[in-house]
Amino acid sequence: MRDEGALLCLWPQRLMFIGRLGVLPPHQHPISVCLVALRRPIRVGAAGEERACRTAIVPAGLSHSLDVGGEPVAVIYNDPDRPFYRRLSPLRKNSLVSLAPAVEGAFIDAAQNLYASRQAGGGLRFDGFEAAAAQALGVEPRPLPPDARVARVISSIRADIDHNHSIEELAGKVGLSPGRLQHLFVQEIGVPLRTFRIWIRFRHAVEGVAGGASITAAALDAGFSNSSHFSHAFKATFGVTAASLFKGAARPSVVSVAA
Repeated sequence: MRDEGALLCLWPQRLMFIGRLGVLPPHQHPISVCLVALRRPIRVGAAGEERACRTAIVPAGLSHSLDVGGEPVAVIYNDPDRPFYRRLSPLRKNSLVSLAPAVEGAFIDAAQNLYASRQAGGGLRFDGFEAAAAQALGVEPRPLPPDARVARVISSIRADIDHNHSIEELAGKVGLSPGRLQHLFVQEIGVPLRTFRIWIRFRHAVEGVAGGASITAAALDAGFSNSSHFSHAFKATFGVTAASLFKGAARPSVVSVAA
């Protein structure tokens, strides 16, 4: 059977990459991530230990390495300010963990079926995946909106993503001191303001490339100073280069999924 190729699935509140990866050096995600090995265990190294597993939740900010062995893996992210999966909320501080056996098998099967369904015709089948993911990761009830001042800061960042708002500028807009804003932002969202902005810029750039923009154009539009800055930050965050994911035959098929 021919290789299925990579998929990049974009939801309003989350995104997922499914495809083959090799050995990834230590890297650090700004937000929590769930890894699902589709065919055989992967090796995850973090905090001085290495484990073989089929699933893993890596909390935001934890430096970790991966050895996927060239096999397909699903990598699932929440937006930090719009939590969807409860176990990936950055407000829930967890160490590196695997999913419970009672839900792990069904989740792996659902991810496998989604990855393979592109070959069957008739479009991708998300229903089984959504149900299994909700069972494994939990779905947040409709969250309370964050503090109005934090919400205004988030709106400013999203509306003018390529502008480097200083913390002083953002704090001034909402009548807070810089220190108080930073404390309140972490309290409400779960990650530092700077970390949040980096994630939003990465997501914007990925969506730009998915929409047909060059990596350089997407990076500049997202507020990175140049393509070199973007490439360095991308590898430090995801463990691979943007070019290795988005150029040539490796370029994933992109699917936008309704909420």
